[in-house]
Amino acid sequence: LWGRIRINIEAFMMTLFRQGAFQGATPEEAFAVQCDRTTNPQENIDAGIVTARVAFAPLKPAEFVVIEISQKSLLVA
Repeated sequence: LWGRIRINIEAFMMTLFRQGAFQGATPEEAFAVQCDRTTNPQENIDAGIVTARVAFAPLKPAEFVVIEISQKSLLVA
C-alpha cells in the first residue's frame, strides 16, 4: 500500500514538475514524497490510518512546503 501511494503521488508531482510548477533543476530538488514506516507508526497502522508526507518547492514563496495527508479506513473489523 505504501509503495502504491508513494508511486501515485510521485507521478502527480512529476507532472507538475514538468509543467514548471516547482523550483529546482531536478525532481529531487523540487519535491519529495515519503510514505513508509516513519510516517506510519504502529499505532496508526493498528487504527487503520495511512499517512503520506509531501514536501515541495513552489515557485512562490521561495521555501519548501511540507504537507501530510492521512486517511482512515472505513472498514470495521
